[in-house]
Amino acid sequence: MKQTAAAMLTLCHILPLLLGPHVPAGNPYWTNWLRLLRIVILCTSTYSSVETADLLQVIIAEYLHEFQRLYPQASFTPKMHYLIHLPDQMIRYGPLRHLWCMRFEGKNGFFKAKKWINFTNVPYSLAWYHQIHMLY
Repeated sequence: MKQTAAAMLTLCHILPLLLGPHVPAGNPYWTNWLRLLRIVILCTSTYSSVETADLLQVIIAEYLHEFQRLYPQASFTPKMHYLIHLPDQMIRYGPLRHLWCMRFEGKNGFFKAKKWINFTNVPYSLAWYHQIHMLY
C-alpha cells in the first residue's frame, strides 16, 4: 500500500479499532504489532520525560526481541537499529515529535507528484511550478 506518512500514521491509529475485535486474544503477531504502535505513539507524543524514555526503551527491547522470535527469516533493517537510539535522543532533545521531518516530507510529495517531461533546467522548473502553485 503506497501512502503518505500522515495517512500511514492515521491508519496505524485506526487499525486496532477496526481489526482488534476480530483478532483472537493472545495472538503474538498482533501483540507485537500493538507494541510497535505504542512505540509510534510515544515517539509522536508532544510530551516526554525520563520515565517516558525508560518506558520506550523497555517497549523497544520487547518489540525487537519478539520480532526476531516471530520472524526468524527476516533480517534487521537499519530503521530497526535506529529504534534503539530513540530513548537517548528523547532524554537529550525532548519530545521526538519536535525533531521529525513530516512537514518536509509533505512538501517533497508536492514535487514528486508532478510528472516531468523536460529535464533541461530542473531547479528552474521546480521553482516555477512551486511559485505558480503558491499563487493559486
